[in-house]
Amino acid sequence: MALKGKFCAKCGIEAKNLVNNTCAECFLELHEVKIPKSKEFKLCSKCGSILVDHFWVTVGKQNRDVYSDQVKKAMRFPDEIKIVKVDLIKIDTLGSIEVTYDIQGNILSKEYPCNLKVQKQLCPICKADIKTENKAKLQFRTTQDAEKFISEMLEELSHFKKHIVKISELKKGIDVTAISRPSSTKLARHFKQKYGLHMSESREEYSWNRAKGRPKYKSTILLKKK
Repeated sequence: MALKGKFCAKCGIEAKNLVNNTCAECFLELHEVKIPKSKEFKLCSKCGSILVDHFWVTVGKQNRDVYSDQVKKAMRFPDEIKIVKVDLIKIDTLGSIEVTYDIQGNILSKEYPCNLKVQKQLCPICKADIKTENKAKLQFRTTQDAEKFISEMLEELSHFKKHIVKISELKKGIDVTAISRPSSTKLARHFKQKYGLHMSESREEYSWNRAKGRPKYKSTILLKKK
């Protein structure tokens, strides 16, 4: 509990808000905040999507902000401390971050060394495009509250990670790339049944299967909430 107008029990300085009888600076010094010594970010060199929580996501904000969020998630700190923001000062093997804290109303910042690295590689869908393998896409769309719809669909999709290689967030919905057409069909039927979405499928010929003597198709399934 914060006490007002008292002296810090550690350094003796008078502070307006004390936290457990210490000033905010001493409280931060006495209570360990675990900062990752290193953090690697994975960026698709072709489409620019970023690996976030096992999903390759096309984000609508700056890459640096996404990296900052990932560093913040890797931090561990006491309940009395809140993280206001994490700034990446320098992305390098000898990089550094600045963390701004809110300790029961006391705002202070501290800089830490951190090995930060951006690894560029191909996301699974771009790698598949290069190999011209057949992948299936699901398009989730709504004419109602888009933000609520997207949040609800992403929450449900988190239970089907093994069937998904990429998710892209859009203004009116999301695009999901599945690992195969059977996986996309399974997902589509699940969402149609559970959420009452209207389902329609289209196919596009993109190559020829010489072994089977027939075209190869890319499948797109539209799931729409009206």
